[in-house]
Amino acid sequence: MATVHTPEVQETRTDGTMTKELHELGRWLEALGVTHVAMESTGPYWKPVYNILEKFGFELLVCNAQPIKAVPGRKADDVHDAAWLCDLLRHGLLRPSFVPSREQRELRELVRYRRALIRERARELNRIQKVLEVTSRQVVEKSCPLRVGLIRQPAPSVLPNSRVAESPHGVGSHRSWPWTPG
Repeated sequence: MATVHTPEVQETRTDGTMTKELHELGRWLEALGVTHVAMESTGPYWKPVYNILEKFGFELLVCNAQPIKAVPGRKADDVHDAAWLCDLLRHGLLRPSFVPSREQRELRELVRYRRALIRERARELNRIQKVLEVTSRQVVEKSCPLRVGLIRQPAPSVLPNSRVAESPHGVGSHRSWPWTPG
């Protein structure tokens, strides 16, 4: 939802959120001579809009929605919200949130993604360790964390027709490794 208010035009328009539609929105705003664009920071939904409109050279303001919507007596729908945001922008009553530079945002996204991958890897290693413990197939001692190199070797019970080297400590013991194919 976009509301434009210039001396020549006052219009509210609904646009899609796909990349092509956001580029069309940018071209439309540019054609109308818009210089400032304000948007609510509702979760991550503002990010693609910001990234595309940033390329058009607009002065972009991302504002916290809570103080904007806290005014009593306002109607709460998208059309009225867009018009209200436009009116607040025209009167200089919006306090924008800090948005880092494009390079910094991209670096932050990569770091967050890397952190998520590391957490997911640890979760999977813990799941594998638990499965091996439940099935009495200790790969390593309890005090030693499971390592990726050990996971790459299939457990004896996973391989068809395989047998574990005999050990006085029992089949499930970590000392019964290495396994030998059957």
